[in-house]
Amino acid sequence: AKAKEKHIEHWQKTALEYLAKRRNLQRLYLLIDPIKGLKESDYDMINTLNAVAVSFQIVLTKTDKLKLDEIKKAQAMIEKEIAKAPAAHPQIILTSSANNNGIKEIQDSIVEVLQNL
Repeated sequence: AKAKEKHIEHWQKTALEYLAKRRNLQRLYLLIDPIKGLKESDYDMINTLNAVAVSFQIVLTKTDKLKLDEIKKAQAMIEKEIAKAPAAHPQIILTSSANNNGIKEIQDSIVEVLQNL
C-alpha cells in the first residue's frame, strides 16, 4: 500500500507511543510471509519493539504454499535474525489459514502469556 510520507511518519509516531506506553502489552505477534521473508518494515518493527522492550513472537503465515524444505530454510533464516533481538520469543509459529495449521500453537502461546500475568 502506498501512503503519503506525512501519514507514514504520523502512523509510526503513534504506533511507537502506543507500544511504549502500553505496559500491560505482554507479547506482540508479528506475522511474516515466509515467501517474502523479513522485509525492511519488519526489521523496523523489530527494532522498535526492542527499543520499547515489548516481547514479540514471529508467526509464519501461508506455510501451505511452500514445500517443507522451503519452510525450514525460511524459518532458519528468520531464527538467525531474531536471535539478535532481545525482545524476541525464540519459538516461531508456523501457520496456514488454508488448512488451519498452527491455530492451536497460537492459542497455546496466548495462554502461556496469560498464565504469566
